[in-house]
Amino acid sequence: VNPLKLWLKMKGISYKKTDFNEEGHITLNVALRKGLESHQVLSVMNIQSYAFPLQIWLTMNGISYDDTDFNEEGHMTIDAVLQKGLEWHDLLALMSIQPYDLGEQNQHTKLYPFMQAATIDGRNSLETVYQLALLETRLIYEFVNETHSRKRQKKC
Repeated sequence: VNPLKLWLKMKGISYKKTDFNEEGHITLNVALRKGLESHQVLSVMNIQSYAFPLQIWLTMNGISYDDTDFNEEGHMTIDAVLQKGLEWHDLLALMSIQPYDLGEQNQHTKLYPFMQAATIDGRNSLETVYQLALLETRLIYEFVNETHSRKRQKKC
C-alpha cells in the first residue's frame, strides 16, 4: 500500500494515476496544482521524504520562482535570491535551508553578494546589505587595503 495514496484518500483529496511519477510519488508541482494548502504540501513531501525544503519555503512565503532561478544542481543561485528583494530575516531563513558562499564573486559582474544586493534597483534594504557585509567582513578589509594600496602606488 502506498502511504501517500492512503493519506490522500483519508483527506478526501482526489488523484489520478497520472499524478504520480514512476517512483509512485507526486511531484511538488502536481501537489501545488491540486490546490493543496501549505501544511498539506508539507505533509505530502514528508510522507514521500522529498528534499524540497527550499521550494516549499518559497511557496509558503508567497515568493514566486521559476526554473531559471535554479542552477544545474537544483540550488537557487544567490543572484536569484537577491533579485527577490527579501528582507534580512527572510534571507537568513533561506540561507539556513540552503547555505551560500557569500565570499564568492559573481562570475559576470565580479561583485560580492553584499555589493550586488546594494545595486539591485532598491529592492534590498540597507539592513540586508549591511548584514551580508558583516557576514564577510574579511572582504571589506581586503577591499579597503587594496584601495589604499592602489592610491599609494599612484602617488609614487
